[in-house]
Amino acid sequence: MQIEKIQKTFRMLSKLDFNEFKQAATESIESNMEYLYFGQFFDRANLIEMLNYFSYMLEDRTTDHYGLFEGNKLLGHVAITKGQGPLGVEIYGWVRKGFHNKGIGELGLNTACALAFNHKGFNYSMLVINQNNSPSRAVAEKIGFKPAYLTKSSNGPDAKTYVVYYKYSPKIEDLCKRYKVSPLDIMNNPATRYGSTFYLLRSESLSEFYRWPLPPFSDVYSLEHEFLMMEYLGIVNVTPEEIDSMRSYLAE
Repeated sequence: MQIEKIQKTFRMLSKLDFNEFKQAATESIESNMEYLYFGQFFDRANLIEMLNYFSYMLEDRTTDHYGLFEGNKLLGHVAITKGQGPLGVEIYGWVRKGFHNKGIGELGLNTACALAFNHKGFNYSMLVINQNNSPSRAVAEKIGFKPAYLTKSSNGPDAKTYVVYYKYSPKIEDLCKRYKVSPLDIMNNPATRYGSTFYLLRSESLSEFYRWPLPPFSDVYSLEHEFLMMEYLGIVNVTPEEIDSMRSYLAE
């Protein structure tokens, strides 16, 4: 179903939006309960807890919270937060009950990606979706997100398996064509940050350091892959200051 041709606004949430956010969230408990922690939180939260949660959202400097509005009505909430490395972001959110299957989630994700790529300069956007959430997975893949690997919420008997998806910026897509490489292999490579450093993508040692560690995606979870990702994320998140500190320590 196509999204209706009615004026919609995508903007950052403010304190003035609390009542509308609360109304939308409480209406959507049932639809969010199965796959998103929002449903579980909103189901047990009282007014003060919800107000505190909303205030925390707005004050959190690591995450930007947006609303998709039709007039004053909140149709969906989208957040852009820190990704797995300094060159990427993670996107999450929910759609108000009664507005699923109308293109709202698709519009929100596409707009969030455009902000991340065109205004914030990130290389990729990331989604983490419950493996059993086929509708959300279908939306993600429809708008260009690619499944990369599976991860688990915990090691307990009630652990859920999630699919990690990535969508790449136009810059990364162009560099992949130019250097004939996979986007997974360069999305966390600092050589992609500035045009003056793109030539470093030809460096075999640098490319090997940031190369994607996992085989092609499979819908079968692997503990070995989980360990490899932990090692890889440790690599891509190391800072120049930490490298200098290690060098000084080794020199002593």
